[in-house]
Amino acid sequence: MITGKVWVNGKIVPIEEACISVLDHGFLYGHGVFETMRTYAGRTFLFREHLERMRSSAALIRIVVPFTDRQLEQGISELLMENRLTEAYVRITVSRGAGPMGIRGEFGSPTVLIFAKPLPLLPEEVYLLGRDLCILQTRRNSPETGTRIKSLNYLNSLLGAWEAEERGYAEGIMLDAKGNIAEGTVSNLFFVEEDHLVTPSPDTGLLTGVTRSYVLTIAKSLGIETVEAAFSTERLKRFSEGFTTNSLSGIVPIRSVEGQLFPECPGPVTSLFMERHKLVVKEGAFDHGV
Repeated sequence: MITGKVWVNGKIVPIEEACISVLDHGFLYGHGVFETMRTYAGRTFLFREHLERMRSSAALIRIVVPFTDRQLEQGISELLMENRLTEAYVRITVSRGAGPMGIRGEFGSPTVLIFAKPLPLLPEEVYLLGRDLCILQTRRNSPETGTRIKSLNYLNSLLGAWEAEERGYAEGIMLDAKGNIAEGTVSNLFFVEEDHLVTPSPDTGLLTGVTRSYVLTIAKSLGIETVEAAFSTERLKRFSEGFTTNSLSGIVPIRSVEGQLFPECPGPVTSLFMERHKLVVKEGAFDHGV
C-alpha cells in the first residue's frame, strides 16, 4: 500500500483523501498527459524540458495547463518535504477535467496531480554489466496526434511491458508497423556504429524522450556524429555497443538483444556518456544538461 501525500490542484492532501471526479475525461477517455521525472538531492532533473514537453503535448489535445511552471516546481518542492524525500520518482498528471458523458460539451478546469514516491533504483550491476533486451511481438502503434505524446492512453506500452516480463526481460524493443526498430516500452535506444551514434528516427512513432534529447545535446557538445534513421533488426549486427535512456534510470548499457551479445558492454562510447551524465549530476547543471 502506497502511503504519503499528493498534490491535487494546488493542495497537498493525504493520498487516501485525494479525489477526482468520476466524470473526469482522463478517467473516462484517457484524455490527458503526464510526465515522469526524478530528483537528485531534492532537485528535479531537466524540469524545464519536461514541462515544455508536457505543455506542448497538452496543447495538441486541447488542454491548457492551469498552473505556471513556478507553481508546479513549488508544488514538487513542498511535496518532497511533506513526504521526506530527496531522491524521488515524481509524476505530474494533467487530465481534461470533469465533463459530460460523451466527447463533446462544456468542461471544468483540468485536473492536475503531482505524485512523489521513493525512487526505484536499478541494481548497480545493471550499470556495470548491462541488461538483455528482447524483440517484442507487440508493435509500437502509430501516434494519434502525428507526433507521439505521453498521453494517459498507455495501453500499447503496457502490452509491450507485459510481454517482456512474461519472457523474463526487464525491457523489450518495440518495432513499428514496417518492422523498423522504434524504442523500448519505457525507454529510447542508442547504438554505436563505427565512429557515430545511431538512434531510431521519430518517424518510427517513438516518444522523443527528454533524456534522449539530453543525450543528443551531449553528443553534439562532444563532437560525436549522431544519425537518426529508420532501420530493421538486421542492422543490429553492425553495432558494437548500445544503451537505453529513461528519465528514471538514466543511461543503461545494453548487453545483448535476443541473445546476440554486443562486442563491448559497456563500450567506450556508452561509458563516456555515463561519465558525462554523472558529472552533470554532480555539478547540478540541470538546466541545459551539458
